[in-house]
Amino acid sequence: MKRNFLKLILSLIVLTLVGVSAVDAATLWVYVYTNSNLASWSARQLYYWIPGTTTSGYVNQYSTSGQFYVFQINLSVNLTNKIGLKLRSDANWTKQEPIKSGYDRIVKLPSTFAASNSATIFVHSPVNWWEAFPWFLASETNVYSSSVTTTATNYYGATYYGGTYYTTYFSIYAPNARKVYVAGTFNSWNATNIPMKLSPDRSVWWVGVNNTSPGQEYKFVIEKYDGTLVWIPDPAARKNINSTGNSVIVSQSYSWASTSWKRPGYDYYNIYQMHMRTFYTNGNSTYPNYNGWGTFYTAIQKFDYLTNLGVTAIEPLPIQEVPGDISWGYNYVFHYAPETAYSGSSSTATTNIAALKKFVDEAHKRGLAVILDLVFNHQGSSDDPIAQFDPASDWSNPQTYWYNGSTPWGPKFNYSNPMVSRFLVGSAKYFMQYFRIDGFRFDATAYINDWGFLQYVTTEIRKTATNDGYGTNVILIAEHLPNDAWVTRKVSAGGAGFDSQWNVNLSHELKKLFITGPSAVDINNISSYIQGSGLDNGTYNQHPYGLFVVQYHVSHDEAANGKQRPSADLLNRGSWGNSEYDAQAQMITAIATAVMAKGIPMLFYGEEFLEGYYTGNQKWFQDTVPITWANLTKTRATNTMRAVRDLNMIRKNNAPIKYDQIGVIHINNTDKVIGFRRGYGTGSGDIYVIINYNKKSYTSYGIPFPSTGTWNLIFAHPSGAYGDSWADSYLTSSVSYSGGNAYIKIPEYGVLIYKKQ
Repeated sequence: MKRNFLKLILSLIVLTLVGVSAVDAATLWVYVYTNSNLASWSARQLYYWIPGTTTSGYVNQYSTSGQFYVFQINLSVNLTNKIGLKLRSDANWTKQEPIKSGYDRIVKLPSTFAASNSATIFVHSPVNWWEAFPWFLASETNVYSSSVTTTATNYYGATYYGGTYYTTYFSIYAPNARKVYVAGTFNSWNATNIPMKLSPDRSVWWVGVNNTSPGQEYKFVIEKYDGTLVWIPDPAARKNINSTGNSVIVSQSYSWASTSWKRPGYDYYNIYQMHMRTFYTNGNSTYPNYNGWGTFYTAIQKFDYLTNLGVTAIEPLPIQEVPGDISWGYNYVFHYAPETAYSGSSSTATTNIAALKKFVDEAHKRGLAVILDLVFNHQGSSDDPIAQFDPASDWSNPQTYWYNGSTPWGPKFNYSNPMVSRFLVGSAKYFMQYFRIDGFRFDATAYINDWGFLQYVTTEIRKTATNDGYGTNVILIAEHLPNDAWVTRKVSAGGAGFDSQWNVNLSHELKKLFITGPSAVDINNISSYIQGSGLDNGTYNQHPYGLFVVQYHVSHDEAANGKQRPSADLLNRGSWGNSEYDAQAQMITAIATAVMAKGIPMLFYGEEFLEGYYTGNQKWFQDTVPITWANLTKTRATNTMRAVRDLNMIRKNNAPIKYDQIGVIHINNTDKVIGFRRGYGTGSGDIYVIINYNKKSYTSYGIPFPSTGTWNLIFAHPSGAYGDSWADSYLTSSVSYSGGNAYIKIPEYGVLIYKKQ
């Protein structure tokens, strides 16, 4: 038996816990696997204690046996059924094996120990604190595997391989388990007849199961150190029956139509942020809906609208599985599973897989990139499958294993654990490989507070993009509040390596326009924010063209959390400047600021047709109230949308707006006017943007232009083109600039865009 055991244990390193039955006297032999850490200790002792009693002590190393240090504990006291063990170098504890929690060294031996009054157990001293520490009996020689297929451990969870034997590989990181099993419909839910093996590096439990098929359900069965069994859903399930039920084996089979699509360049992006459940809710027999709410399928029906609007990328709020069906998405608990409620049906095993792939495929066919929102800063605080088996269920305790402290929204991950980092980043890699995702927005990265982890995130995701065949330009956007230039600095220069970060400063400044009115807007601040001031690291930026900020006038955060959509703010601010005309005009000034600023523009869904202004609208962002597409039957709402479309198209078709060349030419904080160039201002095709935030027209406004030459007006709002023909008399269609001030007409709330001839 010992030869077989030694053969199987060659690459293992774990220290564990042992227990004993109530006997008058017993001898416990403990075999500890050797490694370089232990070999450097001048002495080795095994400390033991009996939980619930004052009995404790230590024994020196008894002997060596092959690759093991041997300890003998003679117990001559009446015992409970448990004993705790911990390895140390001397009585002063100057060296000791790592320990993760207060009881992961307390275990229980079977009843045969009492009968024989002697038992042998094996424990392992880890090189790394995060490895699994299972103890096992001398008779248990098949817990470990000397080899493991990469198919099994490439991702956590269940990977259906198929093949001749219809195999599914299961993998889970469960460091505080004595044993792990998988059970499901494929073995009639027998708890213990499919034991999982521990990989040679002690990082994951895995097993390959034959005669499986997509649609079959399963759970993991965790044997704890006290012998109890805990049934848990797979934390990395690709599909789960709601958030507490069984996990499901899925097939990744899908026939892609957008085969020529590759991730676009960073200058391509003009983002549309939306919430899947409330974006578009009109389902039909071709595109089914889920209880009348929006799904991946219903959203597809508006893709042609988005293309016409001139946006080039869709960024849904998180689409992973959350507890229940109603959520913003930031409390998801299954990082690898698309939300069942967004899939049109919960009855088909692979519905969520096919639905998200269809969503991405149809977007790519229309030239729309897809950015997923990832939440790595916390775990959803309810229905958490990890807390069901990890001892660290009291996640507010900073000593717990999976978590290290907490956030305002739920438990925080322990980023120093490389297996936890692998679990999180693996979810992004999974969506890239199987769903051809173009990029990711990372929620509240300031709450992560682990720069090494953030560097790991960006580095590993870029490695995947280099090799997955779908284009190397994966875009990585951080919501880092407050902004920090370090976030978008290259990893090689000590930064986190993100491509862009949200510029909440511009959003907050533009919000004042709607809440109070033009008098509250500081044009000096606008000047700073549209240039990305304070965030420009020159050659240290992760990527070229100055696209290291995402510019927006409102997001889900500024339209909720006790706040309202901008049009609702304007409507409620009093009798001055709260008309439908004011709503249209101020919305265009705000959106034009973001679209024409240096960086990547982002639009929050519904803003382009004044959502929040009209009765029955979503006054603030809510996950239970759909946006009101009927607004587009209203003339001013439609004209607002048309103006937004034209702004987006000007940005799309004029290269100087996409890149980093920007310069503020004119600031007038008294009259609330700014003029800024895109491009160097000297070449043909350069752009000059003049925005008047004031509700005041000017018939002869003195303003310099970027350079001498002819500048032609290519966009004007308000104007007859968008329903206000009276404003045409306040437009100067062409300027022959020779220096000094040019005197032009500017309408109230005016947005004028000139292009150099």
